[in-house]
Amino acid sequence: MFALVFQNKVIQIEMQSFPVCDEMIWIDCTNLPDCDIGWDCYNNILTPPLIPIPTYEEIFFTYQSNIRGLFDQKANERRYDSTLHCLSYLNSSNDNWKSEAQVFNIWRDQSVEYLINVETEVLEGHMPIPSYEDLIAGLPVLNWP
Repeated sequence: MFALVFQNKVIQIEMQSFPVCDEMIWIDCTNLPDCDIGWDCYNNILTPPLIPIPTYEEIFFTYQSNIRGLFDQKANERRYDSTLHCLSYLNSSNDNWKSEAQVFNIWRDQSVEYLINVETEVLEGHMPIPSYEDLIAGLPVLNWP
């Protein structure tokens, strides 16, 4: 097996090498059965690509997306399609739906305040980035009426 390398990256794997332009080289990867496209090559040594460590921004963006989904799941508990659907009942003439929307709105606001406080603590270096599970465990409890 041979790995075709261009600009320090494996771009192709073949059983046999063949002539290529000067900017590309073939490296024998017979002893590396896992070698694949995307591997790195430095000084003719093939290594798997490093998995980048996600940045703070990437982690919190993922958390925010998941939390929006969690808000929708909570609204679904009372058969609302989404957070926005539930909150659309804040001025409802139906006291039951209005009460649910008010309780949900207060819970969501408290949850967002908690999340902002955690983010601030992380940014100021007062705490490490929590796992998603730990972050969710710290949310207030939603007590539907």
